[in-house]
Amino acid sequence: MNIYIAQLVDPLYYLARVLANELGPEYLPEARKAQALAAWSYVHYKLDVAKKNAVFPDTRDQAFDGLNEPVLADYEIAAQMMRYMGLYAGKPACMNYSRCCGGQTIARLGPQNKVTSCPCGEKADGHRCGGCQLGMEKLALQGKSWEEIVAYYWTVEVVEGWRA
Repeated sequence: MNIYIAQLVDPLYYLARVLANELGPEYLPEARKAQALAAWSYVHYKLDVAKKNAVFPDTRDQAFDGLNEPVLADYEIAAQMMRYMGLYAGKPACMNYSRCCGGQTIARLGPQNKVTSCPCGEKADGHRCGGCQLGMEKLALQGKSWEEIVAYYWTVEVVEGWRA
C-alpha cells in the first residue's frame, strides 16, 4: 500500500513525518505512540473505509506538510505502531484528534470518539473530537501507557497484525 497525497509516499515515511509534525520528539514516547496509532488508523479509515482517493497533507487531515522532517525516534515509533490498527465495528476507525480540547472532548465526528474530561488544562484549539494532543502528553506524564491513552479518548479495538 502506498499513500497518495500529492504523490505516492512510502507508508513508513508518511507516518514518521506526520508524527514529527503532530507531536514532535519533545513529547513522551507513550503519547507519541497513541498519536501514531490514531494517525495510522485515520489514514486507513480515509482510504479504505471512506473510500477517499487521497489524504490532505495539512490540518484538514494530518500535518504531513509541516516543517519538521522525521528523526530516528519518529521512524522507530512509526515502525512499531504500524503493526497495530484501531478498529471500530471491525473496520479502521476514524480516530480524530486535535491540538487541545479545552478540558472536554466531544463525539461530534463519530461514536468512536469518546466524550471525556481531559487533563490538558488549556484553551480549546481545534475541533475537540477524539484525542487531545496536549491531554495525551499529560496522561503520559502520569505514567499511562499508549494503550491506556488510546482507551481514554477512543472506543476502538486495538489489534496487532491487521492487514487491509
